[in-house]
Amino acid sequence: MSQRLPPENPATEPEIIPPGRDDAGLAGDKSRLWIAVRTRRVGSWRSVPAFGPFAVILVLLVVGMLAAVTLLILLGTILLWIPVLAVLFALLFIAGVLRGHFRGTAP
Repeated sequence: MSQRLPPENPATEPEIIPPGRDDAGLAGDKSRLWIAVRTRRVGSWRSVPAFGPFAVILVLLVVGMLAAVTLLILLGTILLWIPVLAVLFALLFIAGVLRGHFRGTAP
């Protein structure tokens, strides 16, 4: 017969906080975000404070700066190709004129 292995015990026991109990770890009336973390064997919940207005403004500034830098790089790349394409078209035009000249037909 096959042997049964004992069930694995969780690494941590869940803490049940009864309603109405003030927990010293929580910051009063401030809202908090609860994040579920699950690995292969153990799952747990973590509480982190919600973002304040300063953090939101800071994140928006960083995202805006990254978007501006990306736009500048993109525009710089486009503006770099304008003179390159102008020189290429000028060379093609000159090559076409010289080709017609050597064939004996003047423009």
